[in-house]
Amino acid sequence: MGETGTAGAAALGARKYADGRFEEEVERVQLSLELQWEIEVLAEQDGRQQQKQQKQRQQATTALETLDVD
Repeated sequence: MGETGTAGAAALGARKYADGRFEEEVERVQLSLELQWEIEVLAEQDGRQQQKQQKQRQQATTALETLDVD
């Protein structure tokens, strides 16, 4: 194999390496976005749970106040 063949093989190897690295980066970004989405969903669910608990506390407080008045 002459110099041109060796250079071509080296360029092809570099290209395959770069493609592999690019695919790894794309996968990493996709996983990162999926995790970010899951965190946002969980935070939203947590917020709803906290609102529900607050409402329950308010109802319990109102019920106790009603009992105290009578």
